Amino acid sequence: IMCCMGAGAPEMALSGFVLAKGIFTASNFLMSSHLEKNWVEKNLAFPVIVVGSGLTAIDASGLAKKYGGDVSIFMRGKVASSRSYNTNDVEVDEALYKGVRIFESKVLVRLVYKNNHVSGAIFHNKITGAEEFAQAGTVIFAVGTAQKKFPKDKFCSAYGDLTPAFQGSVVKAIASVKYGKEAVIKRIL
Repeated sequence: IMCCMGAGAPEMALSGFVLAKGIFTASNFLMSSHLEKNWVEKNLAFPVIVVGSGLTAIDASGLAKKYGGDVSIFMRGKVASSRSYNTNDVEVDEALYKGVRIFESKVLVRLVYKNNHVSGAIFHNKITGAEEFAQAGTVIFAVGTAQKKFPKDKFCSAYGDLTPAFQGSVVKAIASVKYGKEAVIKRIL
């Protein structure tokens, strides 16, 4: 039995957000772009807002930016204290170099819709206390996850964010499978 459970439940309540057109979780956005040819071109509308501050937010914004248009990351905290910057500042700097804009101290309040399609987002500015509108054709949630407790025994293996040594990024999660596949193959055969 292979459990492909993802990293856990989102740290932010996403109910209601993911039902309208133009709204994606970062994992679905990134995975779909690899699985279906021309998926990004068919589903991406600019400007793009990415909500989050981790490396998955950086990856999603970088992929969206490849298709041109305005891409912005909105994060609750500061870039310098974000997990993505402390884990891999080179990727963050590369995203900025490509033209991804990062807005700090912004907390998502609600999304704005027009004809069942996202048209923008309202953010609370933690510095000024004001609510601010940002136009959007696509909103991508990369908001992190609360870790699952996963029992590990000789008959069950856990990889990715379910394994402490590989928590924190998509790249680490993929690497965990590379290191664990031999053990799984031996168990199966």
